[in-house]
Amino acid sequence: MKVWTEKTAKNVMRRPVTSIGTGTPLEEAIALLSEEEISGAPVVDGEGRAIGVISLYDVAQYLAGLDRELVRQGSYYAFVDPDSEEAIARWERVRQIGDRNLLREATVDDVMTPSVVAVAQDTPIPDVVRVMRTRHIHRVLVLAGDEPIGVVTTMDVLAALDDEAAGLPARPKKAARTR
Repeated sequence: MKVWTEKTAKNVMRRPVTSIGTGTPLEEAIALLSEEEISGAPVVDGEGRAIGVISLYDVAQYLAGLDRELVRQGSYYAFVDPDSEEAIARWERVRQIGDRNLLREATVDDVMTPSVVAVAQDTPIPDVVRVMRTRHIHRVLVLAGDEPIGVVTTMDVLAALDDEAAGLPARPKKAARTR
């Protein structure tokens, strides 16, 4: 069994990757995330290249009317003062969801984070953790060229660390789908 500092992204990553194609309706993407019990997935173009990431946080930003430029990527705690006019307007938009179904009107392209944070499969886990921590993100893609071959999430890192502490072998990953 490898010690923590010797493990790489390949040892911890979830594969195959659950990915979502460009143009997928947001409602369908949310259903896939729920079915797969994951909080985010890469968005891929018609050739399978990762072009962005969609997460439940991105969906929450969209539904709240949060302008992406106002908030640092991956910064959950950067919301404005809840009593400000801007925040009140955002919550008003959330209340109007029943009148205008925002989930049916949008595609993943409208909501996704249009950048990809990725590592190579031989990247040491301490380096993967450092990337996640400094970028304030919960997942990094593992790429072969532009194609995602795995995903390392904070939960995958915690599970690997816990398994090592308990002396357990690596856990099998469940299969993933693409929409």
